[in-house]
Amino acid sequence: MIPFLLKKAGLASCLLGLATATLAAGDPMNELRRMVDAGQFEAAFKLANEQNALQGSPHFDFLLGVASVNSGHYPQGVLALERHLVVVPANDRARLELAKGYYELGDYLRARREFEFVLRYNPPKEVQVNIQKYLDAMQTREVITSRATSRSYFEVGLGHDNNTNAGTFNSQIDIPNTGPLVPDAASMETASAFAQISGGTQWIKRVDSSLAVFAGVDFDQKSNQDAHAYDTTNLGAYTGFSLQKGTGLYRMTASEGHLMVKGDKYRNTLSLTGEGQYSLGDGYAATSVAQYAELAHAMTNENRDSHMLTLGGGLQKTMQLAWHPTVGMQLTLAHESNQRMREDLSRDLLTTKLTLAANPSERVALSVGLSFQQVRHVAVDLGFGSKRADDLVSLDAGVNYLWSRSWMLRADMQVTDNASNQGLYAYRRTLVGLHARYLF
Repeated sequence: MIPFLLKKAGLASCLLGLATATLAAGDPMNELRRMVDAGQFEAAFKLANEQNALQGSPHFDFLLGVASVNSGHYPQGVLALERHLVVVPANDRARLELAKGYYELGDYLRARREFEFVLRYNPPKEVQVNIQKYLDAMQTREVITSRATSRSYFEVGLGHDNNTNAGTFNSQIDIPNTGPLVPDAASMETASAFAQISGGTQWIKRVDSSLAVFAGVDFDQKSNQDAHAYDTTNLGAYTGFSLQKGTGLYRMTASEGHLMVKGDKYRNTLSLTGEGQYSLGDGYAATSVAQYAELAHAMTNENRDSHMLTLGGGLQKTMQLAWHPTVGMQLTLAHESNQRMREDLSRDLLTTKLTLAANPSERVALSVGLSFQQVRHVAVDLGFGSKRADDLVSLDAGVNYLWSRSWMLRADMQVTDNASNQGLYAYRRTLVGLHARYLF
């Protein structure tokens, strides 16, 4: 978390003074104000949650909001500060803390709006500097996902993929009852440099303080210099809503995606996804996801048509150390059920991912992820005489750099090793790329 450093600004000091002057010694409000003023935010949060009778008071909501945001209880802090600002809209300290809460929840659209609102009234220089740090940090983080904000983006990239088709490295495949088989060229790994363009936009409409609706579109095209047979185009559209309630932020999204290979339709995906994000305090956060998807393939691959159900959850911890490191773990279970009477293509997937992210500065974000995936097919493949079983290990790393307010640079790498009991599907892949994204 970026230090907010707003005490020197003196914003809303008169409000705090008024609150203490009118309260008798020993009054819960007086004790709450003392704790907030002393930076004892976790203790203040606990005390505030014991004072149900005071909820709804503007002074109490302000103190509760400041204590909640600064102790990691972001949803409660946001709700309290929104209530306060309805009554006291000129309290810049409350608006800055609200913006900070939105930032920590990943709601960069609303965070940016509140920060820019305060900037319009020319606050003290040190406050302007710290607001700009938040604006820069949001710009840096937004490159990770095009759905983090309603601002449009366009991206170009260059790189190298040593296995564009995920082909096998085995020069000979053992087939039971048949003998050794030499894979054809299309089944072997094919290396190529690539160029990539992508873009998208998202629209968000805030219905009230807790509900927002959104819609957006994305596209991505990858062209392989030496392997055009594996050029891909992805088109997607989505819509949904988000709801903030208590300690949770919930999102429901309906989406449709189209994948084309070498300009020809390969697969359409229709999905419904529910997500939850929960603030646990003290830098801890939990996530959950549930998704149902229908996968429809082009005629030549229609035997792969399937339904997929995915359930997952995760836990992450942000530490108050240099570079503000965040460590996390996610576990995902999925079952793909073939709809064309090809049970050998039905499968179960178990994925575990460990992540580490850090921000050396407001303009730089680092990330590393290590994934382990087990894939087990539910029926025997007649060609191999066995049930296919894959064990995949993947390492990815990335560096994001905010070059200017509109330009973001990203370097990334992914190394994958898939071991399979059926040699045709064993492969290794290394992909490196450099991307430049423009944010409108």
